[in-house]
Order: sequence, then structure tokens, then C-alpha cells
Amino acid sequence: MSTHRPPFRFQTMWLQHENFQSFVRNHWYGQISDSPMENLSYRLRNLKLHLKWWNRHIYGNVHTQAIKEIFRRKVFTRSWKATFLALIPKNNVDLSRDGTFTITSC
Repeated sequence: MSTHRPPFRFQTMWLQHENFQSFVRNHWYGQISDSPMENLSYRLRNLKLHLKWWNRHIYGNVHTQAIKEIFRRKVFTRSWKATFLALIPKNNVDLSRDGTFTITSC
């Protein structure tokens, strides 16, 4: 059975964080050989690993936080409601005839 890893994706929101540039600068430098391509490959792998860690510890699970914030503010439009209902497993949502819904667990 093969394991599937999601691809690394740069998040634009990282640019807004006040410590992002210094974080990248601190984890970019490093030289392992005389070959520029090997050094570039090493720097990219190293930065990717650190950015994944940084994202998890600074931002956490962004999708869960967004859902909680929407529910906290009770700000719904039809499209938001449909989007968030699609994210929640069907057995955790009770829909009523008037269009309201209740989330039993998340």
C-alpha cells in the first residue's frame, strides 16, 4: 500500500505574518557541497520542512478555525452555508425543513 503525501503548497497568508521573512532567512542558509544545484536542493528541502512545522504551530488547522469563527459569528449566506455543510460529515448534521441545521459533533 502506497502512502500519499499532500503536495507542499505555499500559503499567501504567511507573507502577512510579522516574523515570516526572518523565519525564512534563518532557515534558508546552508551549504552542503560545492555544487550550486545540490545546495539549492538542500535549501529548498530544509525550508519546506521548517515551513510545514511553522505553519502547524503558528496557524494550526485553518479550516477548523474558519468553521468555528463562522459559527461563532453566526454569519451565513446561502453559499457559505452550503460550503460549510459540505465540509462536515453528513452523519454529524441534522437538517430541518426550514433550512436550519444543527451540528451534533465535529
